[in-house]
Amino acid sequence: MTHIIDSVSLISSIGAAGFEHAQRQFDEIDAKSYDRHYVVVEDADLDLFKPFHRDRRVVLPLSVFLPEWLSATPVLR
Repeated sequence: MTHIIDSVSLISSIGAAGFEHAQRQFDEIDAKSYDRHYVVVEDADLDLFKPFHRDRRVVLPLSVFLPEWLSATPVLR
């Protein structure tokens, strides 16, 4: 049985420290053939990165994937 992949997405994370390089990084990723680029940011940085949200680029807070009580655990930092 052959499976045909007709959609490829990318998930990446970026923080406020990488903000000044974000546009260049996003432009390079946009030039690729990804159907969608999910950008995961710290909840506190969401407003900073929201202007980068586009049709094919979705900016999401970390809390969508990781509950706040778990991300606050020091061993995960």
